[in-house]
Amino acid sequence: MAKQRVLIPVDGSDASLRILPQVRKLLRPGDAEIVLFRVGAEPEGWTEGPERPTAVDFNGSLYPTRGESRPLHQIYATQEEESRRTVLEDELQEELKLLRADGYDVSAEVRFGKPAEEIRAFAASNEIDLIAMTTHGRTGIKRLFAGSVAEEVVRTVKVPILLLRPFRAE
Repeated sequence: MAKQRVLIPVDGSDASLRILPQVRKLLRPGDAEIVLFRVGAEPEGWTEGPERPTAVDFNGSLYPTRGESRPLHQIYATQEEESRRTVLEDELQEELKLLRADGYDVSAEVRFGKPAEEIRAFAASNEIDLIAMTTHGRTGIKRLFAGSVAEEVVRTVKVPILLLRPFRAE
């Protein structure tokens, strides 16, 4: 029997990790291949090429000085993305280690964009059998303004979803 491919979106919060014990209860290590999935914000570095001087001004400067609006060393979107990717992958290392110690076949994926859209796209293109995630369980005005990634995923994906609303310790 083929292993079930389980996508577990996490956002770096303790609440998002509370789905892991439930997945461990439901799926044995030999039955599941787990993908921990993290979506980060789109990088906002400079996207154009370096500034090219058009002419030498009279003080001999070819490039902008410190007093001008652009930084002396531009950071490009690709550099920022690579830096953020490394940080997000590092944040998943502890969970990866624990799941592997339990015998699960586990990997990590990091994407950038809108979380629900990235989850949907990854699930559709990677033969995911189950999405297991938590929800904040917002209602009313909070839900209206904060939105719900879980709700959008539930409405738009075509695979089964295990959704957990973790209880707060009171």
